[in-house]
Amino acid sequence: MRMFRTWMLVLVALIASSSPAGAQTVQKCRAPDGTVRYQSAACAPGERVLATWDAEPDPATPVAAPSMPTRAMSTAPRRGRTAYRRAAARADVDPCRAAKERRDAVERRVGLARTYELLSALQRDVYDACR
Repeated sequence: MRMFRTWMLVLVALIASSSPAGAQTVQKCRAPDGTVRYQSAACAPGERVLATWDAEPDPATPVAAPSMPTRAMSTAPRRGRTAYRRAAARADVDPCRAAKERRDAVERRVGLARTYELLSALQRDVYDACR
């Protein structure tokens, strides 16, 4: 019984002395040439330890993407694909190039808030104009 209690105390002491989950020891080392490095491993021989600390990673926070109306939800009137072709033909502009420029302009305007539906619609317009 006494042996069990001793082992339990040793186990509790080991658990209490261990670093928290996710924490990592960071060491700031200076090389003989003056360069400073931050690393989790021990400093190399000949390097000077400037500081040592336990680093806790920041908790991850979910980022919600802004909602963008998709083509199906849009209430704005939309010209048909043939109207784009006729307008491009009248202006003596390559319809394929015009569709690609429209796609690129929309992608720049929307930025990273692109949805799969939006990209699919833009690519469908380019495909129809370029075939």
